[in-house]
This record gives sequence, structure tokens and C-alpha cells, in this order.
Amino acid sequence: AAMRGELDLAARLAREALAAATEAQQPDAPAFFAGQDYVIHLHRHALASMIDEVRWVIEEFGEVHAFRAGLALALVENGRADESRVHYERLLEIVPTLRKDLNYVLTVSITAACSSRLGDTGGAGLLFGHLEPYRARYVDIGTGFYGAVEHYLGLLESTLGRHDAGHESIR
Repeated sequence: AAMRGELDLAARLAREALAAATEAQQPDAPAFFAGQDYVIHLHRHALASMIDEVRWVIEEFGEVHAFRAGLALALVENGRADESRVHYERLLEIVPTLRKDLNYVLTVSITAACSSRLGDTGGAGLLFGHLEPYRARYVDIGTGFYGAVEHYLGLLESTLGRHDAGHESIR
């Protein structure tokens, strides 16, 4: 539903899935719901309301780098650049050593969006190198569709001053 832009339906389905998973006593159901809720808020351009939920998931379920990236982006989107930068810089330190698992492209992509919002050219260059091999793919971890990798590369290209290339990628 979210891929089709039907965000109200996606939100309803996510709540229904949470209820079913909770009833089935799935211990990680709240974390999966938070991920689904986050992507819906991302597409609605309403990440500010996600800050407390993402902090809770990090505290409750431990360090999942994708959630740390999500927190950094939500903070910068809420005008809290200094607080965002603390999480963002931590992510830049670990990106080169991240295991290339299900969350890798998501973590780098969301960190790339944060880099763009912060206007950090140094970080943008680093992230571009890690994300470029995935240019033809989508950021989709099964529970949430975040869009084309090319979109995030376009944000980085624009941050690096390559506006024509960035515009072409973002299209």
C-alpha cells in the first residue's frame, strides 16, 4: 500500500499487523511496527513525530544502525541539527565497517538523506561511495519501501555540488 502511495491504508495495515503479532506474542513486533510507522511518516514528510518512538526502539531493542539513522534524520527534519549531527557522525564512523546485511542499504540511504539535510559534503562523499554500487536497486527491507537508491544518490550528488547529476538522479 505504501509503495502505491496509499499511506492511510498502509498505516491501518501496519496497526493490524501489530495487533496480530502482539496477540501471537511476537517479542519484536513493536520494532517491526516502528519501522513500518517510520516509513509512512517519511513519505508524509512528518518525521518529527517519530523521534520518541525511534528513541524507544533503540533503548528497547538495542543498537540497530538503521534506527540510529532514522533518529538522526527525524531530528534534523525537526530543526534539531546539532542533536542530529551527534548520531550522524557516529554513523559515518561505522558505515565503512557495517555488515552488508538486510539493513545495510537502508542505513546508508537514510544517513545519506541526513547528510543532504545537514549539507555535509565530506560525509556525502563517503556515503556516495558506499551507496553507488546499489544505484539500480530499491531501498526495501520487506517491512517498508523507502524508494529508489538513485534518489538518495541524487541527494548526495546535489550536496556535493553536482546539481545536474543530482537532479537527474532524483527525478
